[in-house]
Amino acid sequence: MTLADRLVVMNGGRIEQIGTPIEVYERPQTLFVAGFIGSPPMSLIDVGQADNVDWGELPPQTGVVGVRPDAVRMAPMTEGIGLSGVVELIEPIGGESHVHLLLNGGQALIASVPGKAGVAEGDRVNWHIDRADLHCFDKSTGRRTD
Repeated sequence: MTLADRLVVMNGGRIEQIGTPIEVYERPQTLFVAGFIGSPPMSLIDVGQADNVDWGELPPQTGVVGVRPDAVRMAPMTEGIGLSGVVELIEPIGGESHVHLLLNGGQALIASVPGKAGVAEGDRVNWHIDRADLHCFDKSTGRRTD
């Protein structure tokens, strides 16, 4: 992503998306691109299997919601979407930590937090995501719905 002015993301010999690195990262057009670009990768959550999450109004046909790890907030929720789950793994990466969560309903989510995580493996935690940070996809076509 740092070496190119434009990217062509291919899957099985088929072009999935063409754009600048930041366009592809910020607005992936397919589930494949969403899961392929970024480290750690975007978490892809099946809306129907995420128990006790009030997604609010999602675009029609949305079956999967993508969330970038840096969009998950540990701060108290003022607005947005509340999430609850158990910390499965904490990866200290130096200046940040990757916290792997298992949400109610069994869906996995990765949160990237600055410094030390401030939680321990096995802790039940409440986090939130701003609505603007959601990436909505059609489960059957894999395409964006917004």
